[in-house]
Amino acid sequence: MFVRTVSLAEADKIYAVRAVLEEVACRLLAVHIDARKLAVLRDWLKTMRAAALAQDHDAIVAASGNLKLYETYRRLVSELSLFRRAALVVHANAMARSLAEHRAILTALASRDGEWAAALMQEHVSGGLQRAHEACEPAGALGMLPVASVSQDE
Repeated sequence: MFVRTVSLAEADKIYAVRAVLEEVACRLLAVHIDARKLAVLRDWLKTMRAAALAQDHDAIVAASGNLKLYETYRRLVSELSLFRRAALVVHANAMARSLAEHRAILTALASRDGEWAAALMQEHVSGGLQRAHEACEPAGALGMLPVASVSQDE
């Protein structure tokens, strides 16, 4: 295992890809969401306050039914975990705002409106990126946070 840093500029790029992946996941899920998946998402939202940050969007992306989308998403999210945690620590109301945004996304999904859900998700991810910038820049962190990575020897 080795530790590398992710710059804020690289995080910007990752957030951009993450937004696209999550928007697609919302569109896919809205088409085939059923009562069971909706119940799972509602239960997940109820327990989100106590859940680890690394799992906050997993349920939506996993429920989209596209394994490649989910695998790509998980790889990117793991690189952003420290930025996301820093952003939530800096803003006292960040978790409450995030929960409200997730409730709105779930409402859009429940109404099977993929475009609305995708737009809300894009706003949510953009807000997360903005909070990450605010958390890193004033703290003098030079926009760099360490990320644990596993080295795979061939």
